[in-house]
Amino acid sequence: MSFHVAIKTYQRYQGAKDKTLKMLAEYGIPEDKITLFVVDQAEADAYSEALGNWGGNIIQSGKGIKSAVRAFRSYQPPGERVLHIDDDVTAVKKKVGENALEPISDLSEYVNQMFEITESHGARMWGIYPVQNAFFMREHVTQGLRFCCAIFHGFISDGGRDINLFSECEYKEDFEQTIKHFMTDGSVVRDEAVTIKTAYYKKGGGGTASAGVEKRDELHKLAAETLSSRYPDYCYMAKKKGYGGVDIRLRRMPYEKLCLSPAKTSQTYAQT
Repeated sequence: MSFHVAIKTYQRYQGAKDKTLKMLAEYGIPEDKITLFVVDQAEADAYSEALGNWGGNIIQSGKGIKSAVRAFRSYQPPGERVLHIDDDVTAVKKKVGENALEPISDLSEYVNQMFEITESHGARMWGIYPVQNAFFMREHVTQGLRFCCAIFHGFISDGGRDINLFSECEYKEDFEQTIKHFMTDGSVVRDEAVTIKTAYYKKGGGGTASAGVEKRDELHKLAAETLSSRYPDYCYMAKKKGYGGVDIRLRRMPYEKLCLSPAKTSQTYAQT
């Protein structure tokens, strides 16, 4: 296995153990390759107690999503491959029919292949389809301005050296990172055939769930306004249910189909 796993988490001591960490164990991901990023020493102690003799690492990143993102993106030395996963992911699934999904068989192999595809095309960040909806998913890996959701994405670490990639917004960090990698590298890569099973905005976690619905919507709206103002060539405000009635959208730009998803074929990235 040639990558590290980063998980930002907050007050999900048992949940992280029963969901993401359990899934990683079932896929045979070595514990010493996994690092939890928590707020402070009290949280580190609580996770250590809940996880018992777990063999992974626990790092204090400070309060807030921005601090956690900066920490896990800077923790590994330059050139290392890092997979970030949220703390409540229970399955990684591939499209197998017009309306059907099933778990991928080998997570380590899949992630390594996605890194190989990404690096071979001059990019440093890759993601997956952001929602569980096989009907709208496709079978290809694409490259362009492609939204990479924070919940499950890979990146090549620069050890925190490139300040242009630092998160500046407290929320919408996945939109911000997607835009910044597109501006810096010229593209990001996304597998349109793979998605994850998770629970958005549950209590605790590394996101805005604990803020409450009204506060969460206010914070997301503020971040969306900030990003759309700062990067008008790449995103814009759009109406949406929830989030205070508006949200951010990436602008539609030409993109390239690179190959079939490595989850869909055992061939060497069969060109189509």
